[in-house]
Amino acid sequence: MSDGLNVLALIASKNAVKAAPGVAVRRLGGAALWLVGNLPQSALEAALGGVQTLDVQAVSNLTGTFAPQSASEP
Repeated sequence: MSDGLNVLALIASKNAVKAAPGVAVRRLGGAALWLVGNLPQSALEAALGGVQTLDVQAVSNLTGTFAPQSASEP
């Protein structure tokens, strides 16, 4: 999401990270969701709390980038 100046990045992963300033984390449907952005922590957590559904099968097939995994290999 973006308002043209600020960006919120929503990441779905098999693994969670620890919440930190600018990073809200929660589990949904067996996957970890991170919302990263330059907002007050309470606003990030509220926005992430609004996520209601997640395609767990799609998340389980993620390799970490939009490029093929071989693109990251030397």
